[in-house]
Amino acid sequence: MPQAATIAVRAEPPAPSRRGACPTLRQPMPTGDGLLARFRPIDSTLSLPALAAITCAAREHGNGLIEITQRGSLQVRGLSPATSVPFARAIAAEVMVESGVPVETPSLAGLDGAPDPHPLAARLRQAIAEADLAARLSPKVTVIVDGGSSLAGLAADIRVDAFGGGWRVNAGGSTDEADAIAQVLAQLEAIAVQGPLARGRLAPLGVSVPLPIGAHRLADGTHALGLALPFGSIEAPALAALAEAAGRAGAREVRLAPRRGLHLVGLAVEDVAALRERAERLGFVADPADPRLSIAACAGRDGCASGRIATRAIAAELAQIAPGLLDGSFTLHVSGCAKGCAHPRAAALTLVGLPGGGCGVVPAGSASAEPAASLAPKAVSARLAALEGLYRAREHAQESAAEWLARLGPWGIAAVLRE
Repeated sequence: MPQAATIAVRAEPPAPSRRGACPTLRQPMPTGDGLLARFRPIDSTLSLPALAAITCAAREHGNGLIEITQRGSLQVRGLSPATSVPFARAIAAEVMVESGVPVETPSLAGLDGAPDPHPLAARLRQAIAEADLAARLSPKVTVIVDGGSSLAGLAADIRVDAFGGGWRVNAGGSTDEADAIAQVLAQLEAIAVQGPLARGRLAPLGVSVPLPIGAHRLADGTHALGLALPFGSIEAPALAALAEAAGRAGAREVRLAPRRGLHLVGLAVEDVAALRERAERLGFVADPADPRLSIAACAGRDGCASGRIATRAIAAELAQIAPGLLDGSFTLHVSGCAKGCAHPRAAALTLVGLPGGGCGVVPAGSASAEPAASLAPKAVSARLAALEGLYRAREHAQESAAEWLARLGPWGIAAVLRE
C-alpha cells in the first residue's frame, strides 16, 4: 500500500486582529451590517430554483447583499439574531449545504471531460463524518479533490488529485480510491491531535486559479457561461434576474466558482452571447479584461465594523478612472483595515483604511504593513489617475503595469501618489 506523503502540521495561536472561526449557515458572524452567513452547496452546485430561493431569502431575512467568496462559497449579509434562524431554515429547505470539514471540487467537475472527483469527494465526506473529525479540527481545514488540476492554485490542508488512472494524496504515488480515503483520514487525524488550531498548510502549486469568465464547451457538447461578481458582491434582485434569464436560455444548473464567480451550465452555443449581454446589463463581470477584476476589495466600512473607508465605492471609481493601469498583471488591494481579508498576501499596491478615515498607501506590501504615504479618500482617484498617466507615458511600451510598478519601486510609487 503506498504511504501517505508527509505534511507539515503546526498549531498556531490566533492572530489578535482576526476572528478564530469561520461564519456558517448555523453560526453567522457579526459584521458592521448585521450577521453574515456563509455556506457552500455540496459540489458547489445549485439548481436555478434554489438560486432564486436564496435571493428571496436574502431579501426577506437579510439586507439583500449576496457575495461569492474567493473560494466559491456563498455569503449573505445583513441578517439579525431574529432572522438568522428562519434564513438558515429557508436555505436548508432548498440547498444541500456542506457541513463539517470542507471537501472542495472544481466548479465544472464531472462536466469538463477530466476524471470526475465527485464520487470520491462524497465518500470522503461520509468517512470524515463517521470518524467525527470536524469537532477536533480548525474550521479552516480544507480538503481539495481535483480531477483536472483546476484548483491547483488554491491553498489546502490536504490535496487529492487524479493521477495515473487513480488518485494521489499530497503529490504522493498513485493509489486507489479506498487507500486515498485512508490516507486523508490518517492525515486529518495527525492534524487533529495537534489541537484545534493546527493546520496542514499546503501551498498552492505555483499557478493561479483560472478566472471563471467566458464560454466553456463541456464534454456533452453544451456550454457553460462563466461570470464574476464585481468585487464579489451583487444585489439579490440582480442575481434573481440572472437566474430567470438563465432558465429562459436553457441553463440546467449553476456551479459556484473560485475567484468570486459562477457558471451557468447546459447552454446551447447560440444562447451564450445573449445571456452574456443580459448578465453585463445586470452588473455582472463578463469580460476577462474588465478592470474590476484587478481589484480586491473587502466590504469596508459599509459592511464591516472594522472598516474605515468605503472600499467598494473607491474600487468602482478607480476601475473607471484608471482602467489602463489595471491591466490584469497585478492586484490593487483596497482594504478597509489592516486585517486585509480580501487579499491576505502582499499586493503590488495596497490602499488601506487608517484610524480617522485616511487612506494609507502600501506599495509592494500587505494591508498590515506600514504605509509609505497617507491620502485623504477624496484624493485617491486623482492620484491613481496621475499614476496611470505616468504609466501610459512610460518608455518601455511592452512593459506590463506590474513590471512598471516594480521598476518604479515602492518609494517612487509613494512619491507619485503623495504629490
